[in-house]
Parts: sequence; structure tokens; C-alpha cells
Amino acid sequence: MIGSFRLQVGPLRLYSCSEQELLNEISEYTITKRGFVITYAHLHTLALAKEDGAVAKSINSCDICYCDGIGVSYTSILTNGHWLSKVTANNFIDKLTDVARIHRWRVAIIGGRPETVSAARRYFSQRGALIVYSQSGYFNESQDDIIRQDLVEIEPDLIFIGMGQDRQEKLALSLKILLPRTVLFCVGGLFSFIAGEEWPCPVWVRKLGLEWTIRLASSPHRLWRRYLLEGPRLLLGAMVWRRL
Repeated sequence: MIGSFRLQVGPLRLYSCSEQELLNEISEYTITKRGFVITYAHLHTLALAKEDGAVAKSINSCDICYCDGIGVSYTSILTNGHWLSKVTANNFIDKLTDVARIHRWRVAIIGGRPETVSAARRYFSQRGALIVYSQSGYFNESQDDIIRQDLVEIEPDLIFIGMGQDRQEKLALSLKILLPRTVLFCVGGLFSFIAGEEWPCPVWVRKLGLEWTIRLASSPHRLWRRYLLEGPRLLLGAMVWRRL
């Protein structure tokens, strides 16, 4: 497994890996048909986990949780003295889709608004991926059993779940029990990105760790509290975690 060492960052245990290492891990577990749950953590994840122990438990129950935000990288430095490389699914989804096409993986996608998941399905299909199931993320509890039953009958090789944390992790963990040969990848807002609903972020901005500025500018009403209040508060609290 990647991340020969796992770091405690606040309430979460995160793996240290590069984007290529994570891509290799997803490929290996999908090819060998070993059930696996992968998720991510950014500053908002840390805030949710800090406020709610049930969220921390869901995230920590996943097989891999990687760093998906430069704020988490800095928090890791402050809490344990180790830098965690930022890994973002947006950066390697094209490569992962190409691998899925080559190996003819049967892929399912769950999450987003109906029009978003439809656009995401087109993206994957146009790149040659075999999409065997798609479902928007706006379903109620009465549909849970139907969705689970459909997925068990189809048994995809790889399932992308793009919903809010920790709803997506809870779904992935429950599906892992029913689909022990399926890799479940929690991807948050990935479908909105590939559907073209978010502003494109220049590569140089990503390399500088400033992708959050683009997201904030594109959705200020939704994200201002997360980036301008929540983030700084967590970084200040990181020194407290280190002393603890």
C-alpha cells in the first residue's frame, strides 16, 4: 500500500503519496479486484472532522485518505513537521480514464445534479471508458436500497462517488461490504470540474497551491466562509494540535 507511513493531521490519518503513486494504487487494486475505499482531505474536511467525531470516523475508516489541499500540507507541517504533497483528482482524471479504457473497466458514477452527472458520463464515454451505471447524488433514503441492489447486480470494477463529505464516504463504506471486489473512489466535486461547471484553473496556479483562489472567485457566496474564516482558524489551531 502507498504511504509507507501515515501521518496524523488533527483528527485524521493521512497517507503521504504523489499523484502518480495514487494512480498506480487505484490501478493495482482495480486490476486485482480487491475492494478499496479512497477519499481525500482538504481544510474543510479537517474542520468537519474536528467538529464531528462521526465524520472523522468515516474518513479514517477509508483505506486511503490523501491530502487534497495546500492548507492540509501546511497544517501537517505545523502539527508533525512533515510536508504532505497535494494530490488532486482533477489533475490525473484523464490518465485514470485512459487506464480504465485500456483495461475495459466497468465504471459507475454517482453524484452531482442530474445534468452534471450526465455531462460527466459523456466525458468518460467520449474518452472510451465503459460506463455501466450513473446516478445523480440527489436521492433520498427510499432509493438507497434500489441503488445498492442495482450496483450489486452490475458489480462495477470502479465506482466514482462525488457527493459531500461524509455522505460519500458512508455510501462507499457500505458498498464495500456488498462489493468486495470493487474500488470505490470518493471524488467530491470532480464531476462539476469535468462537466465544465467550474472555472478552469491554470496549471501554474495549481503548482503554486493557489487553486483555492480560483474556486473562491467562482463561488464566493458558497466558499468565502470556508477559505477566509475556516481555513485560517484551522491553521492557528494546528499549533494546539501539535502540543497535544
